Amino acid sequence: MLAGPGLEELFLSRAVPVSIGDAVIPVISPEDLVATRILAGRDKDIEDVRGVLRERLPGLDIEILRSTLAMVEDALGQGDLRPLFERELAAATVRTD
Repeated sequence: MLAGPGLEELFLSRAVPVSIGDAVIPVISPEDLVATRILAGRDKDIEDVRGVLRERLPGLDIEILRSTLAMVEDALGQGDLRPLFERELAAATVRTD
């Protein structure tokens, strides 16, 4: 996702082990999936964010997600990732209330 060490290792450390047959496969956490989709920013990616929020919102660690997005924004010199996430989160919260 980004050049340089750190973020990939962070994502791997938070990966969720999923059993498939006899194998256990590390799968990106829902929080990190949302962060990568927010960064990509295409319409399809934002639809993916909405799907994760729809299915996983009560169990998501929103503070980890915000922290990850802040780290990515700082690394890229951007300021638009967290506001995009907050808009999608607000919309998802309205839909689930």
